[in-house]
Amino acid sequence: HIEVYSRVHGAMDAAIYFYMLKKPAAVPQAEETKGYNRFGILMGGDPKKIPDFTAEAEITLGTENETQVIDSTTVFHVPADIPGQAVNFRKVGSPVAFMNIYVPR
Repeated sequence: HIEVYSRVHGAMDAAIYFYMLKKPAAVPQAEETKGYNRFGILMGGDPKKIPDFTAEAEITLGTENETQVIDSTTVFHVPADIPGQAVNFRKVGSPVAFMNIYVPR
């Protein structure tokens, strides 16, 4: 995976994590995001075919461990301070990409 941290003239504070997956795997997530919103993007692994998400990803959030299975290109938002667990890629048909962007609230 690739980690990119960005700060632009003190005006932007963000952390970006990018993952490429070719087989089922669990991608660890920060357990606490103190003051940071998380935006997750699930997409196809070929930059020319971004909508081609060929996997099933299980996302679990909150203290109630609410779980949702996503099987198409999706952008999701996790509000600051909501605990999360690993994103579990249960099936992967062809390479897919997953990106997390953390930004202050």
